Amino acid sequence: MNFRSILISGFLFLLSLSLTAQEVCDNGLDDDGDGLVDLNDAEDCACALLSQVPSLLPNPSFEEFDGDAEGCFSQQSDGYPDRVAQANCLAGWRQASNGTTDAWNAFTFSGSPPVFPATLPQPLPSGSSCAGIWVGVSETSGQTNPDGSPIEFYREFLGACLEDDQRTQGGENYVAEFFVGFVDDDAQPTPEVRSPTPVELALYGIRNCDQLFFPSADCPENAGAEGWELLTTVTVNGGSGRWTKARMTFQSNGEFAAVALGGKCGQDPGDRPARWRNYYFIDEFRLNTATAFTQEVAGPVAVRGVTVCDEDFALIGPNQLNASFQWYFDGIAIPGATDRIYRPAPADRQDGDYRLRTTTENGCVISDPVRVQRPILPDFFADSVAICNDSVTIFPDFNVLNAEFLWDDGSTEPRRDVFSPGEYAVTITAACLIREERFVVVDSLSSTFRVNLDREPVCPGDTVNIDVSSNWDISFALITNERGFSYPYDAETNSYAVPIDTARTVYITYRDGCGDVIQPYPLPFGSELNLDATLVQPNCQRPLGSISLDIQPQLPGLAITWTDENGQVIGTQQTQINDLLPGTYTVNLSDGINCDLNQSFLLAFEGDFSAAVNLQPENCTLTSTAVADLTNGTPPFTYRWQDADGTPLGGNEARLSNLLPGDYSLTVEDGAGCRLPVAFSVPGRSLLAAGTPTVVVDCTVGGGNLTATAAAGAPPYQFSLDGERFQDSNVFNALPTGSYRVWVRDANGCLARSEAVELGLPVELSLALPVSYATSLGDSVRLRSQVSPTTASTVFSWSPASGLSCTDCPSPTSRPTATTEYTLTVSSPEACPTSITTTVEVDRRSKVYFPTAFSPNGDGINDRFWLFPDNSVAGVAQIQVYDRWGKLVWEAAANEGWDGTANGEPVGAGTYVYAGTLLLVDGRSVRFAGTLVLLR
Repeated sequence: MNFRSILISGFLFLLSLSLTAQEVCDNGLDDDGDGLVDLNDAEDCACALLSQVPSLLPNPSFEEFDGDAEGCFSQQSDGYPDRVAQANCLAGWRQASNGTTDAWNAFTFSGSPPVFPATLPQPLPSGSSCAGIWVGVSETSGQTNPDGSPIEFYREFLGACLEDDQRTQGGENYVAEFFVGFVDDDAQPTPEVRSPTPVELALYGIRNCDQLFFPSADCPENAGAEGWELLTTVTVNGGSGRWTKARMTFQSNGEFAAVALGGKCGQDPGDRPARWRNYYFIDEFRLNTATAFTQEVAGPVAVRGVTVCDEDFALIGPNQLNASFQWYFDGIAIPGATDRIYRPAPADRQDGDYRLRTTTENGCVISDPVRVQRPILPDFFADSVAICNDSVTIFPDFNVLNAEFLWDDGSTEPRRDVFSPGEYAVTITAACLIREERFVVVDSLSSTFRVNLDREPVCPGDTVNIDVSSNWDISFALITNERGFSYPYDAETNSYAVPIDTARTVYITYRDGCGDVIQPYPLPFGSELNLDATLVQPNCQRPLGSISLDIQPQLPGLAITWTDENGQVIGTQQTQINDLLPGTYTVNLSDGINCDLNQSFLLAFEGDFSAAVNLQPENCTLTSTAVADLTNGTPPFTYRWQDADGTPLGGNEARLSNLLPGDYSLTVEDGAGCRLPVAFSVPGRSLLAAGTPTVVVDCTVGGGNLTATAAAGAPPYQFSLDGERFQDSNVFNALPTGSYRVWVRDANGCLARSEAVELGLPVELSLALPVSYATSLGDSVRLRSQVSPTTASTVFSWSPASGLSCTDCPSPTSRPTATTEYTLTVSSPEACPTSITTTVEVDRRSKVYFPTAFSPNGDGINDRFWLFPDNSVAGVAQIQVYDRWGKLVWEAAANEGWDGTANGEPVGAGTYVYAGTLLLVDGRSVRFAGTLVLLR
C-alpha cells in the first residue's frame, strides 16, 4: 500500500469517527456520548415543523392533571381523573359555574353509566384525555316555563384564563377550534343520557380572571354573570359515539382575560323525554389569532381504546402523504414501530409517554406526548358493615373503571345482599388488574321502612313521587340509583321525585343506631313488550334494506310507529318496513296499558364498494361543488345526480358544480352492476360581510380614527377606504371629518362594502355626582352618577378601586374602611374623557351591644350570652369569662356564645366578668370588658 492510499484510508477513518459522533435519532443508542438518547437529545433531534397551532389557552388537549388543585382528589397516580366533576384537575382549566364539569381519561376514567356516559367516543382526537359538559339537564316530568320550553335544572361551562396573564386585543380576529364528542347511544344503558344533534355551543369572553366563576347552574345571561360577554356561537352536527371538529371565528370587542364554553342559552335541540340529560365531550381546545391558524401543522396523535387492555387499543398518528414514521417511548425509539398506527403489545403497555416523529419532504415534526397510564385499583368496599333490617346491601364506594366483581358465593353483580354476620370476600378485575378485598359484616339494630308511591305500576320515562316511613326513629338521607345519583327532595310534598329509567331498583339511605344503611327497593314496573327483529341489510344486489318484527305478546290495540334518524314518521301499524336506505330506524310500541317500548335498528351497507360525496365551497358565492368519493368498486363508473324533487342534474361526471343550499342525491353504479345511492345536503353559509365601522373622534380638532370589522368569508382580511388601495390593518388613523365607507377583501378575493359612518366633532358629556356621602364603618353606600348623553359604548372608570363593587359601572356600591375620595372618568368613542369627584366620609366608631344578664335554663329564651356587634366588626378574636374570684371559667376564639357551663358542668348563679378583643373590618383590634349576671 502506498503512502497516498494510507492517507486516504486515514481520512476515511477520521470521517467515520466524525459521523458516528452525531446522534442518530431513531436507533435507541446514545451515539454522541452525551448521555441523551434519541428525542431526549433535544438539541440534536429537534424538528422544525409544528405539531399543533400554538394556543393562548393552557393545556389545550387536557392531558395535564393537577392533583393538588382545589377540590381535586383522585386515587389515581399523578392526579388522573377517577370520577365525575373533576374538571378542576385539568391544569389551567376550571368549572366556570355551579354545574360540575368533568375530566375523562381513556385509561383511568373512561365511563360512568348509567347517569353519565358509559364510554368515550372513539378514537379520542388528541391524546388520552378530554373534558365533558352537560349542555342541559332536566328532571321535571314535562313541566314547562311560561314560554313552553322545558324547565332546565342546570347546564355547565368549562373555562380557562389565557396563558401568562395575556388578554385578547380589541379589533383582532380570533379563531377557536376544538373537537365535540357525542355519546355512544348503543353503549348507553339509559335513554335519557344522549347527545342530540345538532348542538349549538356558545363561547364567552370574561373580562377578568377573578370573574371566571359565577355561582349559578343557569346560563350566564340569565344568571347575570359579571364580566361575561357572548363572543360567538357555533352549530355542530355529529353522530353517535363520534367526534366532530368545530371552528368558531370572532372579532374581539375588547380585552378578555378568560374564555368559557357551554351550551347556548335557550332551548336545547332534539326530541326529549320528560327526563333528559344532554352531554357532550370536548377535546383539543385551541384559541389564537386568525393568522396563527393559517400555518401548516401536522395534527395530534389520537387514542383508540378505553383501557390498555382493550384489544382495539392503538395510537394513531396524523394522516400525512408520502411520510415516514417512528414511534418513541419516553423519548427512545421503539424498534419496528414505523407505521402511522401503533398497537402496543400487552407486554409493552407500561406507563410512559409516547410520541411520534413524522418526516416528509418538508422536514420533520414531533407530536405532543401521549401519556399511557395503567390505573390504580382503589379500595372498593369498607372494612366492616353492620346489618340493619336483617340484611345489608354491600355497595362499592368506587366504581368508575368498568370493574368486574366475583363474590365468594359465585355472584358477579357490583353489589351483594348480605343476611347474616361473617367474613366476606370479593375479587375485582379492572383494566388488566386483579385484587381481592375482604370485609366483616356484623349484627346491629333492626328497623323497617315502608315506601309509598303516587302511582303503580311505573314505566321508563315516568317520574314517580316516593315518600318513606319507618317503625324506627331514623333520619332519611337520600334516595339514589345504583350509581349513587341522588334524586331531588320536594319539601311541599315531602317526597322524592324519581325519574324512572331502565334501573329496576332505587336505594334508600338512612341512619339509625347502626349507622348509615342503604336498602334496595325494587320498583313495581308494569309488564313490558318484547320483540325480535330480522334485518335485511342493503348491498350491491339489493341497495335497499328492510326490518321485520316479531312482537310478543300480541296485544289488541297495539300502536306501532316507525321513525327515521331525523325523527320523521315513515310508517305506522306495520310489523315490516321495506325499501330503506342505510341508516338508523326506530320503532315505538304502545298499547296504553303496558310500558312503551322504543328500539332502534342500524342498517349498514354490506360490501367493499362504498361511495360518499365531498363538498367544496365555491368562492364568493353561496354555491358548492360536489365531488364523488369512491372506495373500491369495479370501473367504469356511472354517475346520476338529482335534486330533492328527483330532477336530473349535470351529466355522467364525478363532480357537479354550482349547487345551491339544499338536499341532493347521487347514484353511482360500477362496472359489476353494484348501485349505491348517496343522499347529501349542501349547507347554507354566509358570504363575506363588512360590519359598520366604529369611530373614535379627535378631542382637539375633530375627525379621528376609524376601525373596520368583517365577518364570514375567508380570513385574513384586507381593508380599504376607496376600494383600490388595501391594507392589512383594520384601523385608519388621523382621518378628517366626513362620511366614510370601508371595503373589505378576503383571502379568496371576495369584496364587501360597509354602511357609511360619519366622523365629526366630539360630543360634550355632562356629569353630575353628589359632593360627598356619609356612612359608618362596615356599611355601604351607593354612588349614583348622572351622565348625559350615554350610549352602549360609553366607558365608566372609577378610582381608586378599593371598597367599590365595580369600577366600570355608572353607580357602584362603596364600602371603604376610611374616608376616601373617588374620581369618576367617563368617555366614549364619540366624546372626550370627563371627570368628577366625590368623597365618602366614614364614621369609624364601632357599636356593640353587650347583654347584662342571661338565664341558661333550657327554655329557649336568653339561654346564651352573646355579643351583638354592628357591621364594623369582622369577628371576635378572643372572649373570656371569669367568676368573682378571678378564675377563668370559659373562653372562646369566636362569638360562639356562653351557655353558662364550665368544663361541661353548669356554674352557679351570680355576677361574672367578661373581657376580650374585637377585630374590626379596617384591621384594628379593640379590647372590651364588662360584667353580667347569670340567673338560674
